[in-house]
Amino acid sequence: GKVHAQVVNELERCLRNMNHSTENNKNIDLMLTIKDGEVEAIFEVKTDNGTSSVYQGIGQLMFHALKEKKLPRRYLVLPVGLERKSEMRLRKLGIELVYFRKSATKIKFYNL
Repeated sequence: GKVHAQVVNELERCLRNMNHSTENNKNIDLMLTIKDGEVEAIFEVKTDNGTSSVYQGIGQLMFHALKEKKLPRRYLVLPVGLERKSEMRLRKLGIELVYFRKSATKIKFYNL
């Protein structure tokens, strides 16, 4: 949807401002690439913290990460406010969290 596209676009802008090289494809919202096109990190954006969105994000990150020769860092990008126990479970899975807060005029990221 519209909010998803806005978050992905703003995330890409922020990462490029941090001198990262980014790409995406129909399966992955955003990837950080390094030399020779090696994928260093993948990002999956969800616009709500509902159980099915979080489960879907976990599955997408785990599944798509396995396509790479070297396992990339995996980031789930969610609105602020996930339960602490869910945060801890994601960490145990090797998934890092980036939170965002969207106002009428801007999107702010945390833990980026």
